[in-house]
This record gives sequence, C-alpha cells and structure tokens, in this order.
Amino acid sequence: MEPHTYSDQELLSDLFGFLPTRLTDRLYDIMNACVYNIFDGITEKLTSTRPDKEFEIAEALRSFEKRVEMDLDAAFNTFQDYLLGSVLAVPRTIDIRYDDITGIRTDLTQAHEDALDESLEALRKKIIAQKRLNHFLKKKVDSMQGELSSMDEYSQILSFLSQVPEKHNVIDIEFSTENIILKASNQKREHCK
Repeated sequence: MEPHTYSDQELLSDLFGFLPTRLTDRLYDIMNACVYNIFDGITEKLTSTRPDKEFEIAEALRSFEKRVEMDLDAAFNTFQDYLLGSVLAVPRTIDIRYDDITGIRTDLTQAHEDALDESLEALRKKIIAQKRLNHFLKKKVDSMQGELSSMDEYSQILSFLSQVPEKHNVIDIEFSTENIILKASNQKREHCK
C-alpha cells in the first residue's frame, strides 16, 4: 500500500485530537501576555522609583517594547517552523493505518476525486430535477384539490334538483317522456286519418 496521503496537519489532528497550529497560536498568546506583564511591571517599578522622569521612561520603554516585539516575533516564527516542521513532522515514508478506519482507501488520485465530483454533480442535478418534479406535482395536486372542492360545492348546490320531484310530486321523467311520445304519436295518427 502507498504511504498515507494525509496532509501533515490532518494526520497530526487525528493523532493528537487537536490542530497543531492551535498549540502554537496558544503559545504565542501566552508569550505575548507574559511580555506585556513584564513591561507593565518594569514601567510601574521605574516610574515609582523616578516619578519625575515618567515621560522619558514611558518613551524609552515604548521604543524598547517595539524592538522586543519584533525580535520575539522573529524568534517565535523560527520556533514555530521548527516545531511544526521537525518536532511534529510526520515522515512521508510512514504508512499509518488506524484500526477504526479499515477499508478506507488512502491512495486515491486526482482522477478518483474527479470521478467522485462528477458523480456528486450528477446526483445534485437529479435531486434538483426531483425537487422541481415534486414542486410541479404539488401544484397539480393543489389545483386538483381546488377543483374537487369546487365540484363538491356545485354538487351540494345542485343536490336540491334531485329532491324537487319528490317535494312537488313530479312524475318520473322517463315515464313522462314516454307518455308524451305516446300521446304525440297518437295525435299524429288521428290527425293523419
């Protein structure tokens, strides 16, 4: 199997449970806090010793503080490069395998990633098409439900028509129609005679 393809930061994050740059950032913050506390103590001690020279002391310490900041930043950058590049560096020849991630391929190439991206894009397009279809079907169902409720309203409005013949003793329509046809044909025969 090929050596791991993790970046050092990913691998170290997995091993330590935190990002190594967080450690260096925290160390930098602690270093700055210590330096500023020292400068505050020096300023307080010197101004209490020579209150008549407070302005000169503040000016001298301000310029000294800037110089110290620049030197400490340069020294810390060297320390950070050494810590991350040497102390916490993982040699590329080490093949690290975790017990809990067996079956996961760590030898994927750019071609594999491109094929996966294409598959994900095709799936995204299918999901968008499905959402559009669902939206269209929902509108259609809503429209049909509106039509059905309108038909129910019309049905209730027109239901009185089925009750009219009973209320007003109307003869059955089929019987009445047959009776009219029969009478009309009888009259036609009598008229033709």
